[in-house]
Amino acid sequence: MNPLKDIIDEAKRQKELWGLLNVGLFSGDYSRFKNIANEYVRLISGLPWH
Repeated sequence: MNPLKDIIDEAKRQKELWGLLNVGLFSGDYSRFKNIANEYVRLISGLPWH
């Protein structure tokens, strides 16, 4: 069970149609979400408890 992966997968499937982008999150830009999500995954994967 990985809620972050689930969110990222949902966004990948829906891209610009993803509901959270449509309400203005990440300035409504899928590329912005993808860049932020990739960086976040990189950061947390380096944590010792991950």
